Amino acid sequence: AEVIASGGSESPLGVSFMVLTAVEGETIARKILRDDAYADARTHLADDLGRALAQLHAIDPSAVPELQDTDQLEYYRTMLDTLGQPHPAFELGFRWLDRHRPAAVGGRDTVVHGDFRNGNLVVGPEGLRAVLDWELAHRGDPLEDLGWLCVRAWRFGAEPRVGGFGC
Repeated sequence: AEVIASGGSESPLGVSFMVLTAVEGETIARKILRDDAYADARTHLADDLGRALAQLHAIDPSAVPELQDTDQLEYYRTMLDTLGQPHPAFELGFRWLDRHRPAAVGGRDTVVHGDFRNGNLVVGPEGLRAVLDWELAHRGDPLEDLGWLCVRAWRFGAEPRVGGFGC
């Protein structure tokens, strides 16, 4: 997609925004995973996404200085705390994650999409056409994007471990 217009918090809207050209294709995960029209695309969609992530993760983070290097556990805990309501299951999850936090892999600081998953993709019969929803982009560990793509919830009942379409 090509950028048509964009602006930061100093824009008349008072918030950052971006308007892009339309990209034709399917975004509904259940259709991408089940419709015959996308059968060929499913055979190489995991490869397409791997190439897209390789391009994204190759961007020098200094080229996008506005992206934050945020501790994701702290970010989501703070977000939940601002709701002002108890969420004991999330609290237990946060505590477990805090105690079992993995070491950074390779110490790489890359541009991370932050919500790279089935449902944020535009797919055509030939494969990946675009990646949507960049509002959670940040600097971090590239394995975050791979892990998010493999979360069971984004498989929508399909068996393959990568987005429901790849092994």
